Amino acid sequence: MKRPIHKAVILTVGVVIVLIAGCSEQDASKSEVRKSRLIATENKQLKKQSEQLSKEVEEQKELLAKCLQEKKASEEQLQKSGDQTIERLNAQVKQLEEELENLKESKGFKEWEEEIQKSTKELSETIFRDLEEITELREENEKLKTEIMELKKELEMHKGPTPLPHTD
Repeated sequence: MKRPIHKAVILTVGVVIVLIAGCSEQDASKSEVRKSRLIATENKQLKKQSEQLSKEVEEQKELLAKCLQEKKASEEQLQKSGDQTIERLNAQVKQLEEELENLKESKGFKEWEEEIQKSTKELSETIFRDLEEITELREENEKLKTEIMELKKELEMHKGPTPLPHTD
């Protein structure tokens, strides 16, 4: 009689071990499913953040391109304005030289000297106005350069790893 009881005990112990192993596998499986879901959720969030950052980088690139165009236009305007100012000043100098020659020939020295002083004063005023205009344009150009540098830094800060293409 001892043998059937012994076999029953062994059989019962075996069944209990199998049941315990099966339950622990289900718990492990549930844990893996939870981890997978958490990873999937995190991946979705990271994908959204990556898309947003890519969008911001594109916006910054567009803004930088616009600023570079404005800088180029300002530099061209400054060059054109400077060239025009030089041409105008050269024309005024030539005119003054002609007037000086005419004065020397037609009037006395005192009158000639007074005319020169008057012309010199007018020329000086014109030159100072033109220099102020050039200075303002240069200051504006420097501000644009500073703004461009700040935008470049900002763009560099927003650059990160290149996002992977979306496959949905």
